[in-house]
Amino acid sequence: MKHRKIVNLDGRDCEKDGCSKSDERQFDKPIELQDDSSVGYRVEDYFDLSIGAGVGVGLSWDNVSTAASLGGIGFSLVPTIGTKAKVVRYADSREEVDELPRRAYMPRHAQDVLDWKTGTIYDYSVSGGIRAGIGASYAGAVSVGISYAFKGEWKYYIEKQDDGFVFVKVTKGKLHEVSGSLNFAAITSLSVSKFRNVDDAWSFRVDLNYDEGQEIYERLIRGDLVPAEKAVEEGLGLYVTRVDHIKRVSVGRKLSAGVGVPIFISKKWSQGLIHTKAIQNLYEENERYDIDLGTFHQGSVYRRIGKQVNQQKSFVATRISGDDGYTDYSGQFTWKFSTTSAWMPRVTKELKKLYKLIGFHKNLSVIFPKEKIKGYVGAKFEIDFSEDATDALMRLQQNQKGFLTQMGSMMHDSYFKKNKDSQDICKTRVCEKIWSKRIKRALTKAGKSLTNMMNFKKEGNHKGFVKSYANFAKHAFKNMFTLRAVLSSICEPIRISYKLEGESFAFKKSNLSLNGKHCLVNKLR
Repeated sequence: MKHRKIVNLDGRDCEKDGCSKSDERQFDKPIELQDDSSVGYRVEDYFDLSIGAGVGVGLSWDNVSTAASLGGIGFSLVPTIGTKAKVVRYADSREEVDELPRRAYMPRHAQDVLDWKTGTIYDYSVSGGIRAGIGASYAGAVSVGISYAFKGEWKYYIEKQDDGFVFVKVTKGKLHEVSGSLNFAAITSLSVSKFRNVDDAWSFRVDLNYDEGQEIYERLIRGDLVPAEKAVEEGLGLYVTRVDHIKRVSVGRKLSAGVGVPIFISKKWSQGLIHTKAIQNLYEENERYDIDLGTFHQGSVYRRIGKQVNQQKSFVATRISGDDGYTDYSGQFTWKFSTTSAWMPRVTKELKKLYKLIGFHKNLSVIFPKEKIKGYVGAKFEIDFSEDATDALMRLQQNQKGFLTQMGSMMHDSYFKKNKDSQDICKTRVCEKIWSKRIKRALTKAGKSLTNMMNFKKEGNHKGFVKSYANFAKHAFKNMFTLRAVLSSICEPIRISYKLEGESFAFKKSNLSLNGKHCLVNKLR
C-alpha cells in the first residue's frame, strides 16, 4: 500500500499574524511562540507491504442435503515478512512536489544522503515472524480463535542534518502477542490482545564529509554497529559521535472492534493501555535516565474506497529520574484527526466534535478552514499537564475528596441552563439526567485513580503511578463535561496548542496558556 501526504508550510501563527474571526474562536493571552518561517511544502510518502503464506489443518461438518456448513475447527501456522517506509521531503513549489518520486529507496550509499535537502527523513523497517492460531466456526456465521505471534524487526531512522552530517538510529525489536477474536458473518469482529515489545536503539551522528564517515554510515544501515562503536572507542569523534542508547520494554493490552466489508467500506475502533519502561544513556551529556510511560489511547479508522479518516484520543503519563537525583513527571492529552482524501462535510463534522469537546470554554479555540479543501487534512489539539498541575490534582483529591464529581455537576448544570446549544445534545430532562450519571460515574473513577497515584508516589512505585495517571485520563477526558471539570479544577498554568494543516491551504496554529483565571475550584468551598 502506498499513499502520499502533502502539507502546505506557508502558514501563520494566529497570535502573531492574526486569523479572521470567521476562522477561530477567542484566544487567551499568547505564550511563547515558535518562529516558523518555513515556506513551500512538506511531502510524506508511505509504503507498506506484508506477505504471509503457511499451512493449515482443519475439520468441518456439513449438511449433506443442503451443502451448508454446520461447523469446523482448524489450526494454522503462517510465516510472515514485511517492510514499511516513511519518507519526509521538502519542496519549494507545487511543481517540485509533483516531480518527487512516490517511492524513495533505502539510501545505501553515503552520496545518496549528501544529495538530500537538509531535514529529509527516511524511516524504514523490515520484519519477519510467525503466527500460529487455532479457531472454530459455527454455521459459517460465527467464528472464534486464539493466536500467538512472534515478530522480529529492524528499524532505521535516517535524518539529513546541516553541513554534511547525518543522524542515524538503528533499532532492533522483538514482539510477542497473544490475541483472541470473535467474528460474526465476516463483517463484524471483536478482538482482545496482550503484547510485550522489547526495543534496543542506538543513535549516532556521522560526518559524511570524510571517507571514513561514509564507510561507517554504509555499514550502519546494514545493521553493522561494530565500525561505529569501534570508532567511538578509539576517539575518532571527527567522523562519528555516539548520541544515545535506549532500551524499552512495553507491555500492554488492546481491545478492537470492527464492522464493514474489507476493501470497500469499514470502520474499526480500538482502545488500549500500555506501560513502557525505558533506560536512556545520553553519551554527549554523560547522563542516564530511567523513564516510565503510561499510555492510554482510543481511536477509530474509517475506510471507504479512495478515502480514509483517522481519529484518536490519547494520554501519555511520563515519569523521569536521573542518576543526579533529577525527577520529573507530567502528562499530555492529545486529540488528533486526519484524512488522506478530504471532503469538507467530513472535516467540518470532525472539527465540530473537537469544538464540542473544548469550544464552549471561552479561552480555547478551534480553527476551521475557509478555503476549498482537497487532499490531506490534519488537526491536532494538545494539553500539557506539568508536575505542578499534576500535584494540584492530587492535593485536591486528598483535601477535597469528591471535588471532581462536584465540578462535573457544576459544568453539567451550567451548560444545560445557560447554553443555547444544549438542545444539540439533549432535548428532554431524562437525557440530561442520563448525562449527569455518566459524568458522575466517569469522574468518580478518575478520582479513585488520583488516590492510587498518591499512594504509588509515596511507595516509589513508578509503574503504578504512570498507569494510574493514564487510567485517570481514560475517565477524566471521556467527554466535554469531564474535560472542563478537570481544567477548571487546576489553578496552575496549563499549556495548550492547536494546529490545523493540509495540502490545499496554509496551516494555522495557536499556542496559549490558561494562567489560573479559568480555575473555578474555589467556588466549591
